[in-house]
Amino acid sequence: MLRNYIKRCVLYIITRLAAMIINKHQPYIIAITGNLGKTSTKNNISAVLSDYSIIYSEKSYNSEFGIPLTILRSNSGWSSVTGWLKVILNGVRIYLSKEYVDYLILEVGADKKGDIESVSKWLRPNIVVMTQFADVPVHVENFKNREELIREKRYLMEALQKDGLFIYNADCKDSAKMVEMCKVSTVSFGLKYGNYIAGTISNNIYEGKVEANVSTPRHKSLKLELYGIIGEAAILCALPAIIIGDIFEIELDEVLSRLSSYKREAGRMRLLTGVGQSYIIDDTYNSSPLAVESGLRTLRSLSGKHRKIMILGDMLELGEHTSSEHKRIGRIAAESGDILVTVGSRSKLTAASAIEKGMKEGYVLECKNSTDAGHAVREILKEGDVIYIKGSQGMRMEKATKLVISDEVNIKRDLPRQDKEWLNID
Repeated sequence: MLRNYIKRCVLYIITRLAAMIINKHQPYIIAITGNLGKTSTKNNISAVLSDYSIIYSEKSYNSEFGIPLTILRSNSGWSSVTGWLKVILNGVRIYLSKEYVDYLILEVGADKKGDIESVSKWLRPNIVVMTQFADVPVHVENFKNREELIREKRYLMEALQKDGLFIYNADCKDSAKMVEMCKVSTVSFGLKYGNYIAGTISNNIYEGKVEANVSTPRHKSLKLELYGIIGEAAILCALPAIIIGDIFEIELDEVLSRLSSYKREAGRMRLLTGVGQSYIIDDTYNSSPLAVESGLRTLRSLSGKHRKIMILGDMLELGEHTSSEHKRIGRIAAESGDILVTVGSRSKLTAASAIEKGMKEGYVLECKNSTDAGHAVREILKEGDVIYIKGSQGMRMEKATKLVISDEVNIKRDLPRQDKEWLNID
């Protein structure tokens, strides 16, 4: 109880400091929320605005603690009293300083009811980007229902300044519906609908890229190429950055160049080289039904004679949807690849469903943990195999990736959860 009290006191102090810094220095705020694609969208925008004086959320600092810490330009103090004192003193120093950055690019998440509502009481963005929502959203287990989760995200839109801008995904009915309640200017994007549209998308695993033809209000067609990553979700997360590049009047060629060349996030459809000249699609940062479905659809779309191996771990925090969604993913997997390896108790349903759909039992393997799965796949790898790896954060699927990547991959740089805090709980 005492620990929780101290935690709330620290949160109150750093939140007040963050609000005071914003009130004094008045930075231009771009806030990104939604249910999927927040971090990649935020990083794309940060890459496009890299020549400006900016601070952006590191890693996934999108929580009630993470947002103030970003504004205070500090890392978490974790369980160290000294560490938190340093954070607070740094916040005081920034507040007293005559200078601060011109732009804040913040990822805003919601793990539970009230998270964004409380942030919206002191954070007034100039631009809000609303990504998309899944039929079964991430973290839905922590909300009364899906509608309550979507309502929570809408608080950020309602916090926009009077002359603000709402950028939304027109393909997503939930994001698009918010426009009816929006009192500021709006711009839309999507793969099918919107002011900025990505049409034909092509995945080339051999050249290590995904590319798309994009149309904008000023350009009928432009070619967007993203290296080190694959999948339509990568393109979707780049479109808001193109919009913001237009708003800031950055030359289009420069926008496309920055989007093409910036370092991709670890564990989000990253293309890595595997042992024995195999290919890895590392999607191990986290998982949700829509994200898995998108990844499997990308795997299925790849041309060539290579075998397609799927390593799928449990999807967590789905509540009442746990059983039905794991079974549904099993049916999709049966049509997407040649070999299925599952990890965890929930994914036993995925394995059984894949077999019911027609996968031969000999091509479906159930493992207790991600390490076992990695060893199992390494034993059967052949040259040219493509391995797609996915699972919720708690399943630690990056451990499977570690066992099948080639020596040239930089583990600390290219895989998620390689900092000491995560490694200490291995």
